[in-house]
Amino acid sequence: MVEATIPFVESTLAYIDPSFGPTVLYEYKREETTHHYDPHRVPIHDARAERDLSLERNGFTLIEHHSAVTDFRDPAQIKDVYYREIERLVMRMTGAEKVLVFGDVLRSDDPVKAPLVPPEGGIGARDDMVFADSARGDRQVPAMQVHETANNPHIDFNEKTVRRLAAGMLGPEADRYAKKRVALINLWRGIETVERKPLAVCDARTVSDQHLVLGLIGTRPEDPGDFLEGFNVAYSPAHRWYYYPRMRPQELLVFKLCDSDRALPQLTAHTAFDDPTSAAGAPPRQSLEIRTISFFA
Repeated sequence: MVEATIPFVESTLAYIDPSFGPTVLYEYKREETTHHYDPHRVPIHDARAERDLSLERNGFTLIEHHSAVTDFRDPAQIKDVYYREIERLVMRMTGAEKVLVFGDVLRSDDPVKAPLVPPEGGIGARDDMVFADSARGDRQVPAMQVHETANNPHIDFNEKTVRRLAAGMLGPEADRYAKKRVALINLWRGIETVERKPLAVCDARTVSDQHLVLGLIGTRPEDPGDFLEGFNVAYSPAHRWYYYPRMRPQELLVFKLCDSDRALPQLTAHTAFDDPTSAAGAPPRQSLEIRTISFFA
């Protein structure tokens, strides 16, 4: 397909201003976040009109996924059903030897949300549960919380943090996987049809290390523990953005953010954005994301 024929919308993305250096995101106290933005208006292409996009080539893909979960707001179903589904799915898609599932987060741009309750003990207590509300505790499963949408181009975690998270989850098996190839893959779905604030993903082939600014991730300034590390993204005219209009609950957006094999597509920057084609009064976006770490033989 000729690129010029692919329809697109235009929107302003809150790129990071690299002149300020590394930033800190406090997920449970967003007003303390130290981001400085460099907004740019960019085209965001309709990925449904592009036939050659793939996880292996571009770092992302859209698949049909009919889950046995009947309520994506039910933490017990997420932990007991969805985690297992996602583990099997990623293993099948990638050929991974082992897949760890974690970091499930409900997000919405609805201004009427209950205040977030941060995990006990900050990051130091359980690294993998900074965003994973349904997975907190071994037996006590609290009600899932609703987080704000992520509104600037970013990449969740770097390899250092991916391996750190994996080691905590693997426990006694950590040494066995410490030197294996590892990849971070996220999976994102609208739990209702997405009519506003969709997720845009950037073709991983157009994102390079030179566009990345270290982004530290914490709970709140007063909480203990070392920061997790990811990246915010600075503007480049090379970036090529895509989105899937009106994603349905049976669709799953799969994208790769980190791979220890640096020759493979990764660094799939992503962000929520204001879709100018959204109808006035469109219902708030309701989405569920989940993270996976894959190890390869």
